Amino acid sequence: MRQSPNSKRNRMIRTKQVSTETGSLGDASSIKLTPRTANKRETIALPTTLTADSFLSLTPQIHTFPKTLSQINKKRKMSSPTAPLTGHCACKTLTYTLTTQPLITHCCHCQYCQLETGSAFALNTLIENYNFTITSPTRPLYAHRPSPSAPDGSAHVIAHCPNRDCNVDVFSFYGGNRGTVFVKVGTLDEGSRERVRPDVHIFTRSKVEWVDLGREVERGVKVFEGFYDREDLWSRESLERLEKLRAWKEGGKGEGGDV
Repeated sequence: MRQSPNSKRNRMIRTKQVSTETGSLGDASSIKLTPRTANKRETIALPTTLTADSFLSLTPQIHTFPKTLSQINKKRKMSSPTAPLTGHCACKTLTYTLTTQPLITHCCHCQYCQLETGSAFALNTLIENYNFTITSPTRPLYAHRPSPSAPDGSAHVIAHCPNRDCNVDVFSFYGGNRGTVFVKVGTLDEGSRERVRPDVHIFTRSKVEWVDLGREVERGVKVFEGFYDREDLWSRESLERLEKLRAWKEGGKGEGGDV
């Protein structure tokens, strides 16, 4: 079939074959591409050798490469339901690990937690002392704050980063009880934080008005205006672990307070 002169003029013509033996594009001066334009023919010279840099220069819109396999595997490991939970303060001077799954996670709406956190509520996940490990060489500083939740007036002990430019609260003990660690959920690593949700909302009689717990109720989460009875809420496994924790404390390894 005979082609019209316009059709021939608008085609892109390569004037030299690429050498398949060397992988080179040959002499740049003898290899030219003529783009299809309506009124003007522009000539582009290709580089002598096709390198990564020259390829990128010819294709300015390149998709970003995916994460490395090690990064993907690390995220998968952190997202595994059986993997230890890990966390740190803002500057990462203080790091920690929960070697097993939490006993329970509280979302507390009491006015004390609102005052302490400067927010609408506090989100703490509970773990036995012996299942919580500080993994950094740096140890936290402890602040003793009045605790209205402690019947005997014991202080609320807050562990925070010793770096004065960070000073983030990481975990705490309530009412002098060192057997149970209350870990601040916001300090968990990203892969760990996404695995922790509130199991119960407590002291909701003082929650702020704009917090709507309707979705939480639909999810099956219990909501209490005050506190609750552990036997009515905790899982059987957590209650069994609680008994082991009490025995551990009675053995003189824990300090004061109820577990």
